[in-house]
Amino acid sequence: ETNAWSPDSKRLAVGLKRSSTVGVVVFDLNTKEPIHRQQTALSGNATAITFAQNGDLALGFRDTIELISGTTWEPLQTLDPQSGAVNLIAFRADGRYLATLSNSVVTVSDLETGMREARLQIRGDAPGQGTSLAFSRDGQHLAAVGGFAGAIWEVPEWREAVYVRHGEFQTLSSLSFSDVSAEAVSCGWDGYCIGWSLDTGARVHQFAHQHAHTVDDATRRTISQGRFAPQSAVFVSAGADGTARLWDLAPVNEAGRSHCEGNLLVWSFLPDGRTWSAQTGSLEIVHRACRPGRPDDRRFDRSVVDSAAGTHAALALPGDLVRVWETETGKTVAELPHTEPIDWVAVEGRLRSNLSERAAA
Repeated sequence: ETNAWSPDSKRLAVGLKRSSTVGVVVFDLNTKEPIHRQQTALSGNATAITFAQNGDLALGFRDTIELISGTTWEPLQTLDPQSGAVNLIAFRADGRYLATLSNSVVTVSDLETGMREARLQIRGDAPGQGTSLAFSRDGQHLAAVGGFAGAIWEVPEWREAVYVRHGEFQTLSSLSFSDVSAEAVSCGWDGYCIGWSLDTGARVHQFAHQHAHTVDDATRRTISQGRFAPQSAVFVSAGADGTARLWDLAPVNEAGRSHCEGNLLVWSFLPDGRTWSAQTGSLEIVHRACRPGRPDDRRFDRSVVDSAAGTHAALALPGDLVRVWETETGKTVAELPHTEPIDWVAVEGRLRSNLSERAAA
């Protein structure tokens, strides 16, 4: 029902829910055996779980929090946020603060004093069950998302810095902090991910897997999850269209980035069974409006098309040609004729055929 990884990725805690009990099982990933089990005769939501940086475990059994030693599995402390059933738990990296989310109420406890530090409320109507709760890596901000709205607060003043909302009655599914810039990105059922400045509270990005005007089925536009890679400006999103997509959210004036404007898509891919592959059946060609490219190709940035794995790219050339080259070596592998205006459907068909033949060979 719920799960959490230890900071060293060597343990996995899984929360379970049965008709009359909730509990947790912790697995050692080296032995693939359970090393701790705990349950309680309480009904309600599945156990909320999170690990502290030192390996200790916090368990949310209904409306209380139990802190468990990650070495002896003995109880360390019990907290009562007094805010109802606990949906999510988050530690600050230094272990001083522990935050809990119960519907739209966030309670912050100071683990050094054992006292409640703050009680915070997500503004907005019909907040629903929480979907994201996290401290930024530097510990200077705390974010919570639930239902149609979310908020980001400054720590330790607990002043609201950003009010997160995509639109009226638009459910939010996730929120993630960047480790390398002062921003966070929220994603939602409306099909969009939106970047927020932690300094000004303003929107700095907006991108989607599928825009509203391109698809009839709104459920196919849902983005169920989005996360920044650690210590990176790369953001990955997972959507109901069956793709995971990578986005480069670094400022355009950073070294290694081109100065073109447009979509921030780096590349996208489709799952093929249990693996990610660019082979036949999982190959997806995506239009990329902004890419560094080779120096002599920069004036064609807005016409570049990449293969899903990023190993090949194509661009329109004067003289009714589309050139395909290997992105690593820059070697041209094909020049395909086209008529004006460019028929991208036909071009992508030729690219799929060409790349499939090369993969088979």
